[in-house]
Amino acid sequence: TASPGDFCSGATVVDLTVTSPQNWTGDFSAFTDGFLGGTGCSGVAVGPEAWFEVTVPADFWLNVANSGAADAQVQVIDACTTSDCLAASTNSVWWHNDDSTNPVTVMVAVEGDGIVTGALDIDFEAMSAPGTMFPAGGPTAATGWYWGATDTDVSMCPDISSTGTLVPLSDDDYEPVSLGINFDFFGVAYGTSETLYINSNGIVTFNTGTTSLGGGAMPYSTYSYPIISIYWDDLNPTYGGGVYRQVIGNKLVVQYAIAPYGSSGSYGYYDIRLVIDGDTDMIHMCYIDTNVGYGGDDGIDATCGIQGDGTIGLGYSNNSPVLVDGLHVWFVGT
Repeated sequence: TASPGDFCSGATVVDLTVTSPQNWTGDFSAFTDGFLGGTGCSGVAVGPEAWFEVTVPADFWLNVANSGAADAQVQVIDACTTSDCLAASTNSVWWHNDDSTNPVTVMVAVEGDGIVTGALDIDFEAMSAPGTMFPAGGPTAATGWYWGATDTDVSMCPDISSTGTLVPLSDDDYEPVSLGINFDFFGVAYGTSETLYINSNGIVTFNTGTTSLGGGAMPYSTYSYPIISIYWDDLNPTYGGGVYRQVIGNKLVVQYAIAPYGSSGSYGYYDIRLVIDGDTDMIHMCYIDTNVGYGGDDGIDATCGIQGDGTIGLGYSNNSPVLVDGLHVWFVGT
C-alpha cells in the first residue's frame, strides 16, 4: 500500500513493480498545502495535497488514476522540481520514463482546487506500454482496460499442476465450472457462483461456452460474449498433460499444461497460466513454456487479449511470435 509523504524529505518511496499496482485510499481533507506551495505547476490550482515518490522502471510508463474525489487533480513532476510537470487531470495521467537503462523517481502530486473533502482513491501502476483501447476514445468506467507486460517476473502465476483440480476436457471442448471468486469484468460484477466456461483451446468465457479452436484480434466480432484469451490456438488435452483450476483466496488460477494440436504430445507440453484476481480486478497471463519445438510455438498462431463482447475489447497479440517463455502480460480495468 502506498503512503503519502513529504516530497523531498522523508517520503515513502513507492517502488512500482510491474506485477503489483499500488493503491492508496484516504481522506483528502487530511492533507495541507505542501511542497508545491503557492507556485505549483503552471495553470494548476493549488490546494490540499497528497504526494508520493514513485520509482518508474527504465523505459516504462507510469499511470496514476484518481477514482475518488472528482474535483481533485493528479500530476507527475520530475524529482524535486516543477520543470517537468504534466498537465493535471481529474482522472488519469500517463508519464513515460525515457531513460532506457535506469529507473527514475518522480513525484506524484494530488491537488484540489480549493478545499476538497472526502475519500481519495489513487491507483499507481507501471507498464511497458499503454494498451490500445477499443472503441476509440479511451476507457470509461464500464469498459476501460489497459495492458502491461514484463519478461522479468512470473511470480504472480503459481504452478497448480499438483494441487489444482483437473478439468475434464477432450479435444475442442469446454467445461462449465464455478467461478469461485468475485470479479468485475467490463462493467459486470460476477459472483462466486457464476459459471465460467474453460475451453481446451486456451480461452475462458462467460455466459456461454465454445468449442472454437481459434479466434482473431480482440475484440473479435464473431463472438458477442465475454472472453479471456490467454493462448487461443488449436490445443489438444488428449495428448496428455491437462488443464487445471484452483481457487486461492479471491483468485482463480487456470493452468494449461497442454500440447499443440498435431504434435501428438511427443514434443512436450506448453505451460501457460491464467490468474483472475478478484481483489484487484486484474488478469494475469504467464507464459512459462511456449516453445516445444513445434509449429505453433511462441504464439505464432495464437491470440492474447480480452473482450466484453464482440465490439469492446483489448488485445495484446494476435498470430505473432511474442508470447515467449518468461512473459507476463496483465490487464487491469480503470
